[in-house]
Amino acid sequence: MRLALASDESVLSVDEFLELAKGKAFQPLDLVSPTPDVLPATRLTEVLPGARILQVSAALAPAIGRLGFERAKRGDLIDSIRLDANYVRRSDAESAWKDR
Repeated sequence: MRLALASDESVLSVDEFLELAKGKAFQPLDLVSPTPDVLPATRLTEVLPGARILQVSAALAPAIGRLGFERAKRGDLIDSIRLDANYVRRSDAESAWKDR
């Protein structure tokens, strides 16, 4: 199964994300967060049945590595030439530099 973006990537509140995701998950999802206790677990299970919330460190590298490993096990690979960083917002350093 291939995943496709349902909308442009963006930074959303939990409620906005759940509204966007409502009715679009056809299999249980794993969500990662450094602060899973702030997510409304009851509402999450209503909107995304079977979803799990996995706590990760604030530096998401371990979670990203696990997600990448799962994709690799399924044969969903990309070569390093076509690999591209996908930033949702400017880095703090870039924001500070542009605001001068």
